[in-house]
Amino acid sequence: MAYDPYYAIGFDEDDFTDLDHYLKEEFGASDYETDFYDNVVSHQDESGVRVSVFDSNLGHPSVVAFSTGKPLIASAYRVIDHLILVQLRRPGQGPEGEVYNQVAASTDEAFHLPPGNPVGGEALFTDKLELSAWGLEYSLFNDVEQWREQGVATADGSATPDTIVPEVLYSESVERFHKDFNPRRVTPIATLAAEITAVERRTNGITGTDFYVCDVNLPTGTLALILPARGDSPEPAAGNVFAGTAFVSATVGYWQSRYESGEQS
Repeated sequence: MAYDPYYAIGFDEDDFTDLDHYLKEEFGASDYETDFYDNVVSHQDESGVRVSVFDSNLGHPSVVAFSTGKPLIASAYRVIDHLILVQLRRPGQGPEGEVYNQVAASTDEAFHLPPGNPVGGEALFTDKLELSAWGLEYSLFNDVEQWREQGVATADGSATPDTIVPEVLYSESVERFHKDFNPRRVTPIATLAAEITAVERRTNGITGTDFYVCDVNLPTGTLALILPARGDSPEPAAGNVFAGTAFVSATVGYWQSRYESGEQS
């Protein structure tokens, strides 16, 4: 499987044509004023899917995000437009707590965060960050035992030791960023190996396409794993192990606060 990242969450490429007008006409989406952009049309669907269409002299990009309803503790800063670096902490940690893991994530709220890099700048600490991973190229194993037997966590393909559990979220581009400091090489693509603990089928209300929302538990909290529910995509089940690459998306609470306040352009 190798799809556009938005495929998993129920979008096709042609869904983004005149999307801002469609959101306003069909769903009553509002116009918002923000920093750096002339206008933003943003709409939150009941399924958790959110779309924001940005208007500036550089173009009209549409950015899809997902609200998991399961916030994590993290710090985050802006890398480039619509891309942030997330510094995850274990549950219960404060701003001075040890950073357990770092991952790059796509977001429609990057403009709300301070700019930063591995050696300087500021980061916003929040207990409202929500993280999701949308399956790209992956395998679904029946259970942890089968995952270990396949040796996916060992370099030589030998059986994985029983002591290794599928709790991996790794961003190669973030590791590279800490060496070359080049923000243009940072991507929201990560390697994920995790056991699925719950599965829910939902419908993207914007497109009418179904998708799966799976809970996976990592040392930093619950991550929402988004998988497609169409074509020849396998149906996930609790107890399965996801192993492969995923598109990482994050929200930090900015748009939710704007919706609740009723503040528009």
